[in-house]
Amino acid sequence: MSDNTDAKSTPASSGGVLGNLKVGLKVLFTELKWTVSKMVRGYEIKQMDRRLEEEYALLGKLARQRMDSGNKQAAMPRDGEAGIILSQIEFLEQEIKFLHREIDTSREETLQRRKSELGLNDED
Repeated sequence: MSDNTDAKSTPASSGGVLGNLKVGLKVLFTELKWTVSKMVRGYEIKQMDRRLEEEYALLGKLARQRMDSGNKQAAMPRDGEAGIILSQIEFLEQEIKFLHREIDTSREETLQRRKSELGLNDED
């Protein structure tokens, strides 16, 4: 029984201190790169959330105007100004969901790429 034949060969285990340093720097660089990317996406999401709140406020103002004009209908038609606002709200909600999914997907891709580049893929 030789433990050497069962050991997985990785760049870190075969490179000694310099190999470990190289792997550590690669990990640090990819983490920094991903963190900056996540921060940018987070800023985009924050801006869209702010815009979404503005659209909801516009919709509320429009509803209030309709009520003040004597039109007591509960529902507003989707054509005209209300329709435009509702379309914008739907678009922003979808875009925010997309950006959240993109962040998650980006993280998974980053981790998989790093595992592949460092030879750390799960092999049973």
